[in-house]
Amino acid sequence: MRLIKTSELQDSLPHRAPMVWVDEVGETSELGGESFVTLKGEGLYFSEAGLRPSSLIEFLAQGFGFQAAAHIMRSGLPPAAQKQKAFLVSVTQANFHEVGTEGSHAKPGDRLHIVINNVKHV
Repeated sequence: MRLIKTSELQDSLPHRAPMVWVDEVGETSELGGESFVTLKGEGLYFSEAGLRPSSLIEFLAQGFGFQAAAHIMRSGLPPAAQKQKAFLVSVTQANFHEVGTEGSHAKPGDRLHIVINNVKHV
């Protein structure tokens, strides 16, 4: 499946640069999907100590929103139906690996792979 740049999905989320942190969306389904972030040195998710742990929730929120938008777009619905907004309401059973600690080894140029599954729609 081709990767979709988030710039193709920007009408589905309220975020605008520099607050769009997710770059691309890969596989999607009703239950979630995958998205990708290439860390940038000027990204607001970095502090002097490294990647801010709190930024991981924003990566999840944007990842979910863009994954949902990509799934709707790929479904072939008419453009008016594709303008639905997607919002993250809660996060449970999240697993953050090494990048989840301030001072981690995450650095500009690294690529994060965000996988979201078991989404429950409300």
